[in-house]
Amino acid sequence: MLAGALHKLRQERDPGQALAMLDEHRARFGANGALEPEANVTRIEALLRLGRHDQALGLLDGLALTTAGVGREMLVARAELRAEKGRRAAALNDFNLLLSADAPPDVVSERALYGRATCRAQMGDGAGARADLEQYLARFPTGRFAAQARAAIGK
Repeated sequence: MLAGALHKLRQERDPGQALAMLDEHRARFGANGALEPEANVTRIEALLRLGRHDQALGLLDGLALTTAGVGREMLVARAELRAEKGRRAAALNDFNLLLSADAPPDVVSERALYGRATCRAQMGDGAGARADLEQYLARFPTGRFAAQARAAIGK
């Protein structure tokens, strides 16, 4: 059932149907089933694709996330959602956790660094925000947020 939900979500791009299958999975096996952690990750991904950020954040807030494996992706999503909801201190903690680990120069680190810069700027830490943006441009000169970073620091 979980494999079917993943197929609906990722191959057929049908997050609504994937959620329905996940609901059926939970009804059949309970909230503490052997594959519930994997089902939660899939549920969060489906909710994000549907734009149901409040529900996704509710699930993410209840998870103990790590900086390893899929936990990194969930952690950066939680940080971004927390920032979106004005919970910048909590978001900053998540971004810091991601960036304190030996973070590879991947899309998660890119999002975390830009997100931390944004949070710092919104919290009035202009120097910290600028340092993050300069580090962002050094690590990701052609990255997703490079144009915004250059504009923010006047480069």
